[in-house]
Amino acid sequence: MRSIKSILAGVSVAFTFACQQEQVAFTPEVSLQGFTLDEIGEKVNEVSDGGLLETNIGEEVHFKFSGHAEKVAIWPGDSVLDSKDFISHNYLSFLETGDVRKYNGFSLSPSQGETDYKYVYDVPGLYQVHIVGSSVGSRGTELQQDTTSIFVRVKDQGNYYNSFFSFSINRLGDNYGVFEAEIEENELIFDLPGGVDLSSVIATFDVAPYSKVFVGETEQISRRTRNNYGRSLEYRIVSPRGEEKLMKVVINQSEIETEAKMLTYSISETGEEAVIDYTTNTISLPLAYMPDEQGKMEYTALFESTPYAVIYDRNDAVTVSGDTKVNYLDFENPVFYRVVSEDGQNEQIFNVVLDLGPGLKSGKVENLMPAPELTFNYMEKTASFSVLNGTDISQLKLTLETVNEGSTIKFTEENGQSRPFVNGETEVDFSAPVAFEVTDDQGRSIVYRISTVVLGA
Repeated sequence: MRSIKSILAGVSVAFTFACQQEQVAFTPEVSLQGFTLDEIGEKVNEVSDGGLLETNIGEEVHFKFSGHAEKVAIWPGDSVLDSKDFISHNYLSFLETGDVRKYNGFSLSPSQGETDYKYVYDVPGLYQVHIVGSSVGSRGTELQQDTTSIFVRVKDQGNYYNSFFSFSINRLGDNYGVFEAEIEENELIFDLPGGVDLSSVIATFDVAPYSKVFVGETEQISRRTRNNYGRSLEYRIVSPRGEEKLMKVVINQSEIETEAKMLTYSISETGEEAVIDYTTNTISLPLAYMPDEQGKMEYTALFESTPYAVIYDRNDAVTVSGDTKVNYLDFENPVFYRVVSEDGQNEQIFNVVLDLGPGLKSGKVENLMPAPELTFNYMEKTASFSVLNGTDISQLKLTLETVNEGSTIKFTEENGQSRPFVNGETEVDFSAPVAFEVTDDQGRSIVYRISTVVLGA
């Protein structure tokens, strides 16, 4: 005996089937849920031995198993009313071979937590969905025929097969990216800069399965076919049933830009934005002092120019924000960018110089023999030096080299007050890590923590 239970809360419809124990090999509590992403006013009716769920082409349907089984197979169904050309899921063929995968059934393993299956129908029609389960002890080998089934009616809203879901163009020049079309009822509208080359445009588009796109009699392949957008152009979408729709390309172009400027420049990993001086075309980039191997750490350069300008690096190669990598050592040689306006008539050179800010470059302990050198982690703003076990580290004198001349240093011992530091004179207790605050001549400060590494402890 079977009963149908409908739950009309929100957009969820559930079907519960209670089966006689001798007819199935697993616990007879199976539910099949269906819902679409949009509230479309689904209806549930008694149809044959199952229920009827109505949905639209292209909308997601969700099937869920909530019983006890080792394996469950779901077939989204064959179209039982429309043309057999669209058949893609054959449950009856499975009964002859027992191979779920060969005939596009979807297999779940509830014992492993797999209970959900989402599916999108591409073709209108009436589908009979089958859910088939095995007993817990069978290890998935005894799938029972027609344990549960339900009918799904898939409706065509009228323009699914004759619509562009997305449409864009690119490759219009070195200084241009991707342009998305505004898709209207019968038009593809583009707002483009004045300097684009429209003579050989490649379009990227998405249409429904089985639909084809033409310009004239030439079939269009997304991301491959070229067209001249400098002349009147219409795309023709043909549905599987032969219905056609024309989409006219409309181009709105702005005036060509004549300015050539770098507007912003920064490093993504630090978040520090450079200051640009347009009187000297100098880009002052805040970046910590980082020599030797640490200086090879790569950063991502982010920048913005006047609209549609082309930017060249010091090797005269076109460079794009987010694609350019730089490191501290790069700036040992001049780093500059050449910015060329969209019309190609103006260009300016912008030089990048480092603003190192406050910091420490090196240091050593003066009153130990031999005098240990400090080892720095410039990224973490820490330093350390090694001493032998038993060394008195309560009154050590350091010499610290700052990044910028004119910087001042204060230090704070554990549980102590901040005091001025003088190179080679001030005694510091390193029984615990000590904080050294470095302030440059512009009043900017940074703190390094210096500690000891005891050898032979």
